[in-house]
Amino acid sequence: MFEILKTLVKTTGLSKRDFTVLTEAATTLEVWGPEVADIFYDSILAHQPTANLIQPEEKERHREQLLNWYCQLFTDDFSKTFWRAQWLVGLVHVKRNIPIHTVIAGMSRIQLYFLAKCLHEFEPDYARIVYGAFKRLTDVVTGLFVEGFFETYFEAFRKTSGIKQKVIHNMVQMELNKLIEHDRQQLQQLFKKEQTGN
Repeated sequence: MFEILKTLVKTTGLSKRDFTVLTEAATTLEVWGPEVADIFYDSILAHQPTANLIQPEEKERHREQLLNWYCQLFTDDFSKTFWRAQWLVGLVHVKRNIPIHTVIAGMSRIQLYFLAKCLHEFEPDYARIVYGAFKRLTDVVTGLFVEGFFETYFEAFRKTSGIKQKVIHNMVQMELNKLIEHDRQQLQQLFKKEQTGN
């Protein structure tokens, strides 16, 4: 997990300065928390397959958990505990069968809301700085969720099947080659249809 984190931090440009920026603005940012939680869960509950995964009586508990998660983004110093907690949140989404694309879409909605609030509340230059810090941080968190999703499935399959990691990797590569070839053919057919108007 920490190797993945290092790569994500480096490629996004997340820094301790981002933590400082978010901490300094925390008093304002935390006020937006309830709306952030609503936006995230409204997007998940509007999507029929995931709406069925969260019972109506569970919504408030999940909303509170997301609100706590959101506020933690501005109070932690990016410690190992903080990052391990982000990884765990991703694993819980896997266990609940919440599709990762839904989580990514929900995070995108949170980021767009956050940008709008920054532009409304702060001077333009400061809004850009605060939003940039939040965007980098939540991109790293989303990256951990995605990697956790794939790694967890892979590891769970490896442990339950007893098949060695290298064998699974080779099996997956062979199947991926077939899928890629199939999708390329489908893409070519679609392209031809679009070109001929059929």
